[in-house]
Amino acid sequence: MKPPTTVAAARPPYRPPTGSEFNLENIVKVGRQLPDRIAIHALQKWGKTSFAAQAPSPIFLMTRGEDGLLTLMKSGELPNNIPHFPKPADTWVELKFALDNLIVHEHPFKTLVLDTFNGAERLCHEYVCQAKYDDSWEKFSAFGTGPKNAVAEIIEVLKRLDRLREKGLRIICLCHSQVKTFNNPEGPNYDRWEPVLAKETWAVLDRWVDMILFGKFETFSEKETKSAAKGKATGGETRLLMTRHTAAYDAGNRHGLPEEIECGSSAAEAWKNFVQELRSK
Repeated sequence: MKPPTTVAAARPPYRPPTGSEFNLENIVKVGRQLPDRIAIHALQKWGKTSFAAQAPSPIFLMTRGEDGLLTLMKSGELPNNIPHFPKPADTWVELKFALDNLIVHEHPFKTLVLDTFNGAERLCHEYVCQAKYDDSWEKFSAFGTGPKNAVAEIIEVLKRLDRLREKGLRIICLCHSQVKTFNNPEGPNYDRWEPVLAKETWAVLDRWVDMILFGKFETFSEKETKSAAKGKATGGETRLLMTRHTAAYDAGNRHGLPEEIECGSSAAEAWKNFVQELRSK
């Protein structure tokens, strides 16, 4: 009688990769010049959509409830000829279908603006809730398992975005921002500005993007008296684009950008200033 087959014996034989890219003689020293992957989160009415609309040859993919582009075009704040899908994606399947079309077909676009990633995450959670939790939000939210199980779907969309990047498109993901308490492992917790995303989603997107930009208004705070508990705020009109991580907000970049970029008096000037700093590095 033959002994039972062990797990190790049942494994297929080792076969080296067939791709010649993994041979030592093909080692390269020069990085590939791919377009940037950018996440922008900002305060309400800062101008995320207007800023992204200044990117070269953009196409907007809106999600349910995010029709700011249409409002800006209707009011004359933006030109009325900015390319966009005719309606916001209402489901996770529609969003992936739109991305697949951009991947498969030839087109003149050089920038994809996803407006917003918060909205995309909501569509993803709805899809996972229906597919894996019997359409019960109570089950989806129990023990925080829903957002964790949704990460696989988020990664699938990021893979699609990477394929668009390989095709030559810059990726801009717009996000709403909110004040959240940061659980500080080295001392007292504190509040900071972060994108309105589940921590599981943000952990994946944070690692994926090349730049996290935070849009804010320049404000000054001064106490009227030394004993006053709170200060009086002034300013709030000048827009700034923050590019580096601080305790107050989440940001960062891989280009050595200055800590802040002044946005001037218009979205066009803000984009121009951003590109000038980017090209100087």
